[in-house]
Amino acid sequence: MKGMRSLGFAVVAVGLLAAACNDSESYSTPAGTPYDPSKPVEFYTFEPDSGGMRTKCIIKGSNFGTDIENIKVLFNGDREARIISSNGNMIYCLVPKQAGGNNKVSVVVGEDTVTCNDKTFAYSVKELVTTVAGKNGVEGDEDGTLLGSTLRWMCGIALVDGNNILTSERFAWKIRMISLDDNAVTTLATGISVGKPAVTKDRKTAYYIRYASPHTVYQLSQENLWLPRVIAEDIPNFYGNIQCAAFGPDEEWLYFRDNTGKFGRINIENTSIVEILNENCGSTINATDNHIVWHPQMNCFLMSEEFPHGIYKISLDGKTVEEYVGFKGLGGQDGFRDEVPMVSPMGMAVDRDGNIYVAQCQCHTIRKISYPSGLVTTIAGSYGVNDNVDGTPYLSRFSAPWDIAIDEEENFYICQFWGASIRKLAIE
Repeated sequence: MKGMRSLGFAVVAVGLLAAACNDSESYSTPAGTPYDPSKPVEFYTFEPDSGGMRTKCIIKGSNFGTDIENIKVLFNGDREARIISSNGNMIYCLVPKQAGGNNKVSVVVGEDTVTCNDKTFAYSVKELVTTVAGKNGVEGDEDGTLLGSTLRWMCGIALVDGNNILTSERFAWKIRMISLDDNAVTTLATGISVGKPAVTKDRKTAYYIRYASPHTVYQLSQENLWLPRVIAEDIPNFYGNIQCAAFGPDEEWLYFRDNTGKFGRINIENTSIVEILNENCGSTINATDNHIVWHPQMNCFLMSEEFPHGIYKISLDGKTVEEYVGFKGLGGQDGFRDEVPMVSPMGMAVDRDGNIYVAQCQCHTIRKISYPSGLVTTIAGSYGVNDNVDGTPYLSRFSAPWDIAIDEEENFYICQFWGASIRKLAIE
């Protein structure tokens, strides 16, 4: 009987896999037993019991139902798998990205949650740095294919809808579009000198602020084919350079800080409303560039400063400014945030767990500040080594990584100022 049960499981699993693979874009709901809320949901087992991101997985049990909108499969507590199909007794799904190790697997159907207690899923993390656009170390202005084009002096990067990347070449006065799906690099605008944009949560609109005064505000939207549209000719009373724009907890206000120390915001819907929140926000040593990012878990902004070599915490109203990490001179040692130096921190990105990733331009590394522990580690590149080398993160080398952005699968894209290329750091 045990052999017959295994054979039946294999036959049904193959059927589910075949049905799903025949149509990668549209999955039909298989015939099966609908969910019965008067009966318990049971979770017997799953196969395989090890793998990485996007591993095909079969969940076996009973009373799952066939409505995949009513079903969740969770790995490691909160990492939701992509469900392809269910026949009521078997679910076919793709393993999500998660922490490495032996992780619990649970099924949620309606209000019922059941966990497989007999075994865990051994998740293997894979890490790799690759070049996705431009020619490492070769500056230029050629549009074309991803690896056939040439880029230069990139000071900002953003990921937008359609698997596209916006890059700002501030000193070359242009904005480029990098389409990963179309294998194409295209110039969207020239004569515009901007840095890091703020991007809406749906990734369909980006907002740039002109670097030097007058601070024109540009809107680039998918609806308008990503062509810049001026929504404000200037931001009054801000005369210093502005490198970065950021949203706070909502998308009503665009926040920024100029290099004279003024921290403020402009209303997106009514750009005549401009507020100075703090006249003296952070250091102005050497009139440095800064980057701002909102941290949802800490309910504050983080602002990196290039030459004071540190990152500040700034309250939403701008009135409270505290040193968060760095400001301890130069050095590449790892440790906890109250004891380690940061060297020329520039662009930052925050993942769904609150971990912070920082591009350190002058020392050519990518650092991670783990949340909430505050442990600072170098996750890619080598301190002080200026080069362009792909491969595993610890063997990889960067050339002035200026900015970093994170996609929906928590892969990282890094623009290099001197390296003149876009690099991808995949941690899956």
